[in-house]
Amino acid sequence: MKSLLSVAAASLIAAACSGEKAGDAGEMASDAAPQEMAAETSAPSLSGIDLCALVPAEKIAAALGGTVLKPPSRGDYGQTQSCDYAIDPAGADNNEFVQIYLYPPSAYSDEDSSLETATGLGQTASIAAAPGYGDHSYALINETEQQAEIMVLVDGRAALEFKAETLEHAKAVATLGMAALDAVL
Repeated sequence: MKSLLSVAAASLIAAACSGEKAGDAGEMASDAAPQEMAAETSAPSLSGIDLCALVPAEKIAAALGGTVLKPPSRGDYGQTQSCDYAIDPAGADNNEFVQIYLYPPSAYSDEDSSLETATGLGQTASIAAAPGYGDHSYALINETEQQAEIMVLVDGRAALEFKAETLEHAKAVATLGMAALDAVL
C-alpha cells in the first residue's frame, strides 16, 4: 500500500510537471491521505468464507442432539455469507432450521435497533443477555417467529448472527460457530 509520503511526492511531481503551484499539490496530497488511511483501516474481506464447511451440519446436529435431514445450503452474497441447516432433533415433533450469517461489521444492529425492527413488524420479541461471544453480543428472542438469535460483533471485523428455535439452541450454535470462525476472522 502506498505511504502518505509517496502520495505526497507523486502529487508534487505531478504538480511540477503540470505547472501547478506547490500549494495546490499539497492540497492534492492531503485529499488523497484520507482515502489511503480508510483503505488501511477497513474490515477484512468476508467474501468466499464457506460457513457450511467451517461449521459442518454434523456438528450442529450433535450439539442439538439430533440428525442432519439434508446437506446444508450455502449463500454467498459478496460480503455477506450464510449457511442454512435442516436438523431433526431427537425427541422433537418438528424439524429445526438453523441459520448462521456472517456480515460486515457495519451491518451489526444493537439491541434497541433489533427490538425496534421486530416490534415494528408487529412481532412479540425481547432482548436477553448473551455474553462471551465477542466484543458485544446479545440475544433477540422472537416469540412470534418462534426463533432466537444470538447477535455478535467481533473486534470490528465482522458481525455474526446465529438463529435457532430456542435460546439454548442458538447459544449452542453460536458456541460452535465462534470456535470455528475464530481462525478466519
